[in-house]
Amino acid sequence: MDPRFLKINELFINYSQGNFDYRVDLSPELDDIDAFISNINMLGEELKATTISKNYFNNIFNSVSDIIFIMEKNGKMRDINSAGYALFGYCPAKPDEMNIFDLFQNKDGLTVFQKQLLQSHSVVNMRTKLKDKNGKAIECMISANKMEDKGVGMVGYQGIIKDMTKEKETENLVIRTIVDTQEQERERFARDLHDSLGQQLSGIKFFLATLKKMDLSSGKKHDELLSKSEAAINNAAVDLRSICFNLMPRALENFGLSHAITELCRKMEAEGSLSFIISISKNFPPLNKPLEIAIFRIVQEFINNSIKHGKASEVKITMKSSSEILNITLQDNGVGFDSTSLNKFEGMGLKNVRSRVGSYNGDVKIESVVNRGTRYYLKIPL
Repeated sequence: MDPRFLKINELFINYSQGNFDYRVDLSPELDDIDAFISNINMLGEELKATTISKNYFNNIFNSVSDIIFIMEKNGKMRDINSAGYALFGYCPAKPDEMNIFDLFQNKDGLTVFQKQLLQSHSVVNMRTKLKDKNGKAIECMISANKMEDKGVGMVGYQGIIKDMTKEKETENLVIRTIVDTQEQERERFARDLHDSLGQQLSGIKFFLATLKKMDLSSGKKHDELLSKSEAAINNAAVDLRSICFNLMPRALENFGLSHAITELCRKMEAEGSLSFIISISKNFPPLNKPLEIAIFRIVQEFINNSIKHGKASEVKITMKSSSEILNITLQDNGVGFDSTSLNKFEGMGLKNVRSRVGSYNGDVKIESVVNRGTRYYLKIPL
């Protein structure tokens, strides 16, 4: 049980008694509960600084996006904010017509919730499905605790209902993106093996089969086939190294991100694809391996897009860091696109970039101008 809910309860009790100087300190987590505590602390400041009227309090009460409710022992509502009316569709003038127990999608969930309310001496937290105003089941998190009146005892419950639908949608999107990325990588790997290494091995097999049938005395033609076989083996080895580099660059494993990106750019320049301007600050720190891999893949994705979609001839890579944040800028001089229609271009690997950066609580800003190139700004907290 999170002890912060007890502090929230104390905060409400003090405010109800007119003690608006009472405050609750935020925890190191700085999560949704802390955001809610911060809002209530700010409410105390507003209540202290302003002549309070019932309407003024209701305006603040109803501005909270999560559902705040006060209910009796039997589940009947005493009060609920606007977010609750909007989700469940009850008349704001008659909160007592609403019973939270009627909102549960299944009886088993209701039974567990009621049992926990009766037995718990602290906050009850439960994830369950409730019915919205259209009868649709939605995933919710309910947090509730007992309200007590001195001399009377327990008079009801107060709590919060959080609609988890958007969070669930975000989780599903991340899962789909991961699966799609894995499938794309498998497809690319299979294509690389077939188109390069597979063709080289087929050629070597043909040369060897021909040599087997030839008479050793055939001289020049025999030596020519041996030379072709040797060249094909060398090419196969080069292709194999290239495939291994794309899967997991050895430079990244052995020497870190800066060296791996520099090697990637040199490799692309050697192939004649692009020219590069690389600027990596001397104080750019070593990172944990998963983050280094994520940044490397983003750079790799940007370069591939610059070649395939941007038709660029030059790419600039700038990597800087402070004590708190990584700043990475990727820029090309390609054909660009209309950034006001960015959603149309999400298939160009941008979803993968967003999901990789988002998984580290980072931010991506994308700018592009037709015929003037594309730029990514990445900020990733350390």
